[in-house]
Amino acid sequence: MASKYLDLSADRIKVLRSADPAIKVIAGQSTPISFTWMRGAFKRDHDIKESLDWGKAILSDVDQLDQYLYTYGKMVCSQWQEFTANLTFKPEPLRVVDYGCGQGLAGILLSDKFGSEFRKSVKEVLLVEPSPEALIRAEAVYQNLFSKAEITCLSKKLGDLEKSDFEASDSKTLHLFSNILDITGFELGALFSALLTEGEHIVLAVSHNREFAGGAGRLRGIKDELDKAKYRSWIDVKESDIREFTCGDGGKFPAIGWNAFLGINRG
Repeated sequence: MASKYLDLSADRIKVLRSADPAIKVIAGQSTPISFTWMRGAFKRDHDIKESLDWGKAILSDVDQLDQYLYTYGKMVCSQWQEFTANLTFKPEPLRVVDYGCGQGLAGILLSDKFGSEFRKSVKEVLLVEPSPEALIRAEAVYQNLFSKAEITCLSKKLGDLEKSDFEASDSKTLHLFSNILDITGFELGALFSALLTEGEHIVLAVSHNREFAGGAGRLRGIKDELDKAKYRSWIDVKESDIREFTCGDGGKFPAIGWNAFLGINRG
């Protein structure tokens, strides 16, 4: 099923696809790709690590995408592997929303973890990413993994998202936040007010655990805010847990994860 781009022209998409050799390679894979394959195929050390701003930069060209895989790929992989180690998956129709999706690593890692039943369950996908270069690669990744899903691509910053960007769905919505909720520059309350449409929601968020430049306090803050009694009239918090852990290379990377299960009834 062809993906839908809401704010990139067909000509722009064609140029972006031509500029990234990874797109053709990913599209040529007849089986679901894995994180190991993705990193092995495209990681490159272009000696531009500083341009990534410790993983917080908006990646604006193919060299940065490849450098991110080289520099931070193993960290991101270990975060999601540890965070999801004890999580289970119940086969049911899902809408996946990947925020600041980058090149789609969170989607690959969940596919690695939960396998074919997860891939079959995904009926709708919304990819949100301000970098057109990253969004084009993420779309190729998600097309490989979820080829029968309806995929919509939105090139926006999280702070620019509005309620109109999130339509209600008959499927349960799985929200993915990979190393993005800890970054400053957007207001978490406004974002969650927009994304919490009628129905059931799963939130999976993982980030580097730090107490500066935004950091873990932002994850704790939005969890605590949604737990407040004043929202009980329309938010049913069925589960909401924060976990701090270390991962990768013998515990080299400090990480924090938040998983929540929410029922929304705006009345």
